[in-house]
Amino acid sequence: MLPDLIEPASTPGARSGRVGIPAWTAALAAGVLAAGLTGAAGEASVGYFDPRAYGTPGTAGVVTGGSEGAMIRDATLAYGLQGSILGLLLGLAGVVAGGRARAALLAIPAGLLVGGLGAAASLGLFPLWMRHQDPIAGNLTLSLLTHCGVWAAVGVGGGLAFGLGMSMRPSQLLRAALGGLAGGALGAATYEIVGSLAFPVAQTGLPYASEAAPRFLAHAAVDILAALGAGLVASSRES
Repeated sequence: MLPDLIEPASTPGARSGRVGIPAWTAALAAGVLAAGLTGAAGEASVGYFDPRAYGTPGTAGVVTGGSEGAMIRDATLAYGLQGSILGLLLGLAGVVAGGRARAALLAIPAGLLVGGLGAAASLGLFPLWMRHQDPIAGNLTLSLLTHCGVWAAVGVGGGLAFGLGMSMRPSQLLRAALGGLAGGALGAATYEIVGSLAFPVAQTGLPYASEAAPRFLAHAAVDILAALGAGLVASSRES
């Protein structure tokens, strides 16, 4: 079945005689839409897990601590949903930009599943951040590396889904994934730099910021730049 879904690359729209939407345009539109949807999903994830479930029982049955453990799980849920939503929309955008309609049968479920990359990266990296972070002085480098790792994984998944939607060959899929990775990492860097300057008291170095505005900035920067990275790679294939 897989050979029927992924065919040798050709100029988008050539099979149907129509002029396809430029890949970068379709990807950018998907990224903008994803920013709004993943931002809403991220807000719903904040405080989803109860810190008392991850704390230490103390005297009189009072549970202390647990806030960092709950925050990590909140972030894992948020960035897993971010990856799935972005992957789904980029998979559909790839089909619109020039892939065969049948490619949606592979791109849509793959786009949803690659959300697991963001969740897996969160579970792997945020506990390391918690172990090494300085709660008083903070560490922008550690925060940047941690967020880059998580959101690069989100970008990789989105790039793969977009490539599958466009019926790319394996070598081109790799390039689309790398484009998404670069965009996701750039989005993380944008968030860290802009967030620390524009929202100095919002604790942007945490897995997610303490204020809604920088949290939305994170989703928008990552989704849009990851989508654009994958789309620009695909556009270079078209030319």
